Amino acid sequence: MRWVAGVLFLSTAIATLLAQSVQVRVLDAKSGARVPNEKVSVLIKGEKDARDYTTDSEGNFSLQVDPSASVYVATEWRVTCRTITPGVVPFVPVSTILQDGFTDGNTCGRAKSETVKGKLIIFARKSSFFENFKR
Repeated sequence: MRWVAGVLFLSTAIATLLAQSVQVRVLDAKSGARVPNEKVSVLIKGEKDARDYTTDSEGNFSLQVDPSASVYVATEWRVTCRTITPGVVPFVPVSTILQDGFTDGNTCGRAKSETVKGKLIIFARKSSFFENFKR
């Protein structure tokens, strides 16, 4: 039994050591301003439940994740602005974010952002009363 516990502990420790920090930034789709205190859900491909985060005063939060993973990030009380193909979840490989950075397309406004190595940047707009009511 100790052997099994040791193996589990070791595998968890190795996974923690391999995790990389990715910064996620939420920008307003129309103005390009950073969105503070926004609830954000992160789904990691292959995991059952999403992880919940809140952006800081600069519209950012850090995510510890394995570099071989892929993530899907969506805002909770705003509408995340990106091109969606029906039936396809637009996961982004963490390796791409770490090597080059990734800026999601903005389908709700004209705001743009440069792509920054180590950052995943998404755009969101305010939800209408009816969109919030449907949640």
